Amino acid sequence: MVTEPTPVNEVALTASVNKIAVAPVKSDVTAIKSVSTVKKAKISKIAEIKAALKVKKQIKAVVKAAEKKEKAANPAEAASGKSQLVAAVLAFVVGYVGIHRFYLGYTGIGIAQVLTLGGCGIWALIDLIRILMGDLKPKDGDYTEKLDF
Repeated sequence: MVTEPTPVNEVALTASVNKIAVAPVKSDVTAIKSVSTVKKAKISKIAEIKAALKVKKQIKAVVKAAEKKEKAANPAEAASGKSQLVAAVLAFVVGYVGIHRFYLGYTGIGIAQVLTLGGCGIWALIDLIRILMGDLKPKDGDYTEKLDF
């Protein structure tokens, strides 16, 4: 006892099917447009971030170059406060062990002086004279405090 649809029902059914079919197509187009807009926004944000990182790297490089240039211009500051008096006292008191060489930044020669006991004292005496004369200076510059004779 199936009843056959009347022509009016077929038109209504076709119209309702068309509406259903058309509605998703419109929403898909809208969704595609909104997705492409979102993708464009994300791409532009990523490009902005990459540009900011590039600028940050360039700034770091400029700052590093300026610091390096400033250190080269002031070698006395690079010696980080080495005193000629302290070096002379170290050479006089414990010169046979080579502590003054470690203080001045000459680690390799300091180890050699430790092993040879300052060249049996002769090397230590020569270093003391060189420090007092101002000939033996810190490895990375000049003394910040000098002795005046």
